[in-house]
Amino acid sequence: MKIVDQKNFFTGLFYLLFGIGVAYVASTYRLGTSTRMGPGFFPLVVAIGLAITGLVLLVASVRGHAESTKFEGFSFRTVFAVLAAVVLFGLLIEPTGLVVTVPVLLVGAALAHPPISWRNVAISIAVLLPMTWVIFVALLGLQLRLLPAFFYQ
Repeated sequence: MKIVDQKNFFTGLFYLLFGIGVAYVASTYRLGTSTRMGPGFFPLVVAIGLAITGLVLLVASVRGHAESTKFEGFSFRTVFAVLAAVVLFGLLIEPTGLVVTVPVLLVGAALAHPPISWRNVAISIAVLLPMTWVIFVALLGLQLRLLPAFFYQ
């Protein structure tokens, strides 16, 4: 077996291993059913999807008709920017609501891959903020604030 596309091979390997790890941890939580989801249901489904994506990338990277690429390492700036954005989202979601945290997450993601198109970031915020509220608050019934906590006092 010859690895033709090194970038997709290592990406697929990371997705597969990370997905398996998260699925293992998520399976230790109560799963519930699809209509009454427990705390482990959603992470397990996402982890399985991630592992399947990794497996598809791995298979595609060793096929003969894959584009030949070399793995040149990864950027610590990218890893730090994405990690910081996710951690800030987790810390800010309760006190500041979706109006603050969704833009923070999207700006953090944009900082991970310069050059930044602020126009695209603004469009992403304008589209994803209402979608986030509709999906997680209106449809799934999660108790997430839209506005910062001081608006509700």
